[in-house]
Amino acid sequence: MKKRMKILTKTEVDELFGPPILSLNDQRFFFTLNDAELAECKKLRDRKHRCMFILLLGSFKVKPVILNPGFHQAKKDLKFITEQILPGAGFRPFNLTQNACWRLYQRILKLANYQRWNAVLHTKVLIENLENAAHAWIEPRSLFDSAIEYLSKCKIGCDDISGEICHSSHLKC
Repeated sequence: MKKRMKILTKTEVDELFGPPILSLNDQRFFFTLNDAELAECKKLRDRKHRCMFILLLGSFKVKPVILNPGFHQAKKDLKFITEQILPGAGFRPFNLTQNACWRLYQRILKLANYQRWNAVLHTKVLIENLENAAHAWIEPRSLFDSAIEYLSKCKIGCDDISGEICHSSHLKC
């Protein structure tokens, strides 16, 4: 069994894979929909799903990471969305199922012209990129940052890729 190297602190992991914390101006900017986004949002029947679509899309605009935040993690942003973007009656706390979240992200990835991380398609090319980067940067954090930069450049949104890279490659993690 390979031992995993810790590159990021728990706080850094939470910051990277957690929902962004937005100011009021950030909320206005990232949750406002353009025509294509609004048209996609209107295709959703359930208002709760429309609000979550706006929340996840806005969060993805801030950082292209696939999230599934709990209601209480997103309460402040959902309140803004229900008051400013999709005015109407409030709703009870809820959490998206994994399938519902994925269906919303399929729409978001298509709108943003991104693809989801796929280990079969992306691991080999990412490993080659990291091996090239390793010639200049040997520190694990530098390689991690290089991986994130590469995925962003290639418009690949992901949840947690670190385990897949370590387990499917010959890199020492």
